[in-house]
Amino acid sequence: MIKVIIDRTVAQGLEKHYDHCLKKSASLMDTATGFLGSETLKDINNPSHRVTVSLWDNVQCWSQWLQSDARRELHSQIDQLLDHEERVVVLSR
Repeated sequence: MIKVIIDRTVAQGLEKHYDHCLKKSASLMDTATGFLGSETLKDINNPSHRVTVSLWDNVQCWSQWLQSDARRELHSQIDQLLDHEERVVVLSR
């Protein structure tokens, strides 16, 4: 099992658009092979800073989602709403 941490800073004023895109992403991830769940958190001191933690069976399942057409399409929409490129960290025990 692995955890994937995605760290993003949303451009000011675009948080609602980001949240909408993230909901789309979550519904698609639910059908992804090996996806076990996710949680998105807002920074208390900076509501534009968001961190998503997702849980996957293994790195192959995550890679399959990462390279999927659905994720690429959603990411292209999300990317336009960010102040800078997202940071992704994949963790295991």
